[in-house]
Amino acid sequence: MTKKDWLSENYDDTMTNMFDVEDFSNTRALSLITPLANPEEDLLLIKDLNKWSDFSIKDYNVKHNANYEFVKVVNANSLVVQGVYFYITFEAKDAVHSQSKIFQAKVFEGYGLCPSEFEFCRIKPTTQSRFCY
Repeated sequence: MTKKDWLSENYDDTMTNMFDVEDFSNTRALSLITPLANPEEDLLLIKDLNKWSDFSIKDYNVKHNANYEFVKVVNANSLVVQGVYFYITFEAKDAVHSQSKIFQAKVFEGYGLCPSEFEFCRIKPTTQSRFCY
């Protein structure tokens, strides 16, 4: 297996780990991805998460010729850098078939001179990671 093949195969596994993290709320460290506890209680935060989820599913629809509509945020994690990376897991419903699926999106909410960026949106993988951390 070439390095490129290995990276493409294992990149999804690494990204999945960023969406399903444990609660390290008693730990302080730089570059630690942490769950956002009760984002629905913070109106500004849930507004941002809803905005990014809605944007993500619209981008997904264009790229995959689909017709999903954002329903709700299921959970979210964050990584604070010069801005915040959000790893959002959300529910979306197919407008035609009324079938719901769980999606994941990674976005960067920039501050100051750092522009905000949408990175990707995908259906949540069903396989478990092969990595141990």
